[in-house]
Amino acid sequence: MEQKYTIWSDLNFWEHEDYLRKEHPDMSDEQIAQMTSEDLWHQLNDVRTEFDQVIAPELIAIGDIGRWDGRYCGYHDIPDGNLKHCFFPGRDIDNAEWFVDQKGDLRSEQRHHDGTHYVLYRAVKGENTYEDTEHFKHLIWSGKVTERDIDRYTERVGDPIAKLYGWDIEPLKMKQSLRDTLAQNADKSRELFGSVAQSTPQRECEV
Repeated sequence: MEQKYTIWSDLNFWEHEDYLRKEHPDMSDEQIAQMTSEDLWHQLNDVRTEFDQVIAPELIAIGDIGRWDGRYCGYHDIPDGNLKHCFFPGRDIDNAEWFVDQKGDLRSEQRHHDGTHYVLYRAVKGENTYEDTEHFKHLIWSGKVTERDIDRYTERVGDPIAKLYGWDIEPLKMKQSLRDTLAQNADKSRELFGSVAQSTPQRECEV
């Protein structure tokens, strides 16, 4: 199983409750639940404070969205490029977790009563033209985006997080070499790339 480094999680909410129940045996279940929620909220707010920094002109959250009627691709713009805005759950989310994977990507798992969202956070490359970025977003929205597209148009954002916490992730230079190779191959024919993208059948997000 690939290594992941957890930044914040309430997927283990009940374990946190059990710990507080042992520390405060005289408190009611309702009081314990409230204290657990408050503790976890403060921890998440601390994460937002730690990463209140602009790391790119624009960030994008790419979602493999779980709904009652199936799975869909989607995205959310973070136009100010502030990393702290990655640490806000979507609407009607019951439990969530944010982590950095071994490849240096910041991700989250967000659960709700109808399913689970899997979200990948990336920085839009500064050298992209407006048309490049809009084309990339169209690929996401249409469910045709691939890992190759993600690497071509965006950069990972997990490095400042891994640096702060001292986590050992894959060096950026190794991934950059792969990105450059893919970009050079794709650049051989922008017109062909666009035609292929529009004719590819709908499929799940590769996030």
